[in-house]
Amino acid sequence: MGELLGLLVLVLDIIAIVDVLKSSTDTGKKALLIIMIIILPVAGTGLYFLVGKMHNQEARKIFLKDMPPVLRN
Repeated sequence: MGELLGLLVLVLDIIAIVDVLKSSTDTGKKALLIIMIIILPVAGTGLYFLVGKMHNQEARKIFLKDMPPVLRN
């Protein structure tokens, strides 16, 4: 069971990293997001998919209001 969970986390991490690399954000933010995903595999990937994939700008502003400015798009 643990191996399956680890594999799932690895696959999601790879998907998130590829998605970051394909995004139009600047290089500094890409590097920061990738480092966050690598250092915190579960939390970093979760945050990326929650924050990075929000399309509703109003919801994104509310969610990101307490985040450091470097993580805001």
